[in-house]
Amino acid sequence: MKKQILYNTVGCEPVAGFKDNTFFPAEIYEKYEFVKSNNPDFVFYSAFISWPKDIPLYNNAVKIFFSGENINPDFIFFDYWVGFDFLTYGDRYFRYPLCFWEGEYRDFVFEQCDKKEHFCDFIYNHIDTKKIRKSFYEELSKYKEVSSFGKLFNNTGIYVDMKHKNDVQKKSKFSIVIESCDNDGFITEKIIHALKSGSIPIYFGTSKVTEYFNSKRFIDANQYNNDFNQIINRIKEIDNDEELYKSIMSEPIYANGFSPEKAREQYIKFLENIFDRGCSIRRDRHYRNGSYFKNFRKYKKFTLFVRASNFLDRVFRR
Repeated sequence: MKKQILYNTVGCEPVAGFKDNTFFPAEIYEKYEFVKSNNPDFVFYSAFISWPKDIPLYNNAVKIFFSGENINPDFIFFDYWVGFDFLTYGDRYFRYPLCFWEGEYRDFVFEQCDKKEHFCDFIYNHIDTKKIRKSFYEELSKYKEVSSFGKLFNNTGIYVDMKHKNDVQKKSKFSIVIESCDNDGFITEKIIHALKSGSIPIYFGTSKVTEYFNSKRFIDANQYNNDFNQIINRIKEIDNDEELYKSIMSEPIYANGFSPEKAREQYIKFLENIFDRGCSIRRDRHYRNGSYFKNFRKYKKFTLFVRASNFLDRVFRR
């Protein structure tokens, strides 16, 4: 008989359906029965929360934050955290980058296609923090047309969402994979989508990526010091040498010594420890409603005021 987990979610609204969300491996659903409740024992938070008004919700529940975005852990408001950071915090933190959250592509049927219709795909809706997406897209387009299927620089007339990326990437020789920021260890689903679809990712992001993915199977901008000319010369070399292209495509996806299965097993144990322990929390809940939260709320208001003041200052100086 499955153990019943009374839960609710905060900031997970863009995820379509709890059963199909990105949080848990399939084995977790085999062991536990999740029942949504207004009086939950567990609350699952994610990146779409509204700070700070969502923090004090469900104060008697165990709060678990699943960070699909580049958000640093906060162990005062949350009991457990799953994220990108390289840190150790007892049994309250587990590093599990978004590229391994199988719910991101649980319903995907990854197919590969020998006949490539697109030289390179570009699937983005917004600019990254350093605007590399814009500048690299423009530079690579000087060599050959880069097919954009997102809202950003769309030149195909076709918009592709997350669940239909494979339809495009399996027909692409290359895929531009640029993280929204290059913080240490921040690796999202973008590279694994391209690799499993059968294209060659052109990766801009953390240098830690080669600890998990085989550097011979993709183009790592870090190996070229993010120099566009060197990267594009490498792309041209692969594009014009069929044997070199085939040798890259024949390489395994994951780095030697890294086991996604082992990482998955450790993640399952981390989650089981939380659910099997139940609602026993070992820290002072005073902070959730006490002076810390009040001061935090004042701080957030102050930072909003500073940002607004800086914006108005720039406007009137023009």
